[in-house]
Amino acid sequence: MPSLSSRASVPVETLREAVKARVGETSQRQTAKEVGISPTAIRGFLSGAEPYGRNLMKLSAWYKWTREGVELGELMNEVGASLAEDRRQSALTELRRIVRDWAERWREQ
Repeated sequence: MPSLSSRASVPVETLREAVKARVGETSQRQTAKEVGISPTAIRGFLSGAEPYGRNLMKLSAWYKWTREGVELGELMNEVGASLAEDRRQSALTELRRIVRDWAERWREQ
């Protein structure tokens, strides 16, 4: 089976550089909060540790979220995949409601 790094949609070193830059702008704690992983995981990742599956998905989704030009559908798939399975359906239901409300608001203008 290929390593997680080889299956990541964004190369791990690209993610590591983006996290390092964001930590430089804010802090490890703030970056961890934005990504959705622990400050300890951020510290380990910056020290060269290989992130485990869910953290790798969260890092990739966070990275794409911060970049212009990423297709919304692709981003939503990544974010959805990074959620715990027992919370995914509720999150998708809420997302549909938010998008519907957003669309209605913009149609009115």
